[in-house]
Amino acid sequence: MKTIFLFLSLVLLSGCGDSLTEFELDEEFKIKYGEKVRINGAPFEIEFIDVAEDSRCPRNLVCVWAGNAEIVLAVADERRSLNTTLDPKSFDLYGYKVDLIRIEPYPEDENEIPKEIYEATLSVGKL
Repeated sequence: MKTIFLFLSLVLLSGCGDSLTEFELDEEFKIKYGEKVRINGAPFEIEFIDVAEDSRCPRNLVCVWAGNAEIVLAVADERRSLNTTLDPKSFDLYGYKVDLIRIEPYPEDENEIPKEIYEATLSVGKL
C-alpha cells in the first residue's frame, strides 16, 4: 500500500514542473529566450528558441541603417521567424495572428548580447 501511495505521489509531483505561463488573446506579453508559453483560447504554444540575428544599430552609434533583429519561435511543430525591421514582422496560423512588438535588450554598444538575456514582446489575436 505504501509503495502504491509513493508511486502515485511521484507521478503527481512530476507533472507540476510542466506548467506554462498563460496569456490572454490580444494581450501583449513577454517571452524570454528558451521559454514556452500558452495563449488562452489558441490551439498552440509558443517557444522562443533562437536569436538568428541582431544587427540593430547600437544607441550610441550613428549607422547607415537601423539594422534588424530576428528571432525564431517554435509554434505548432513549425519554426517561424519574426523581425524588427524586415519582413515578416507577424504571421498567421490557424486563424490567429502572432505579432512581434519588440525585442529587448536594445544594443548599447558593439558587444554581442548573450542569447540568454533576450526577451521578445508578442501579441496573439484572432483574425
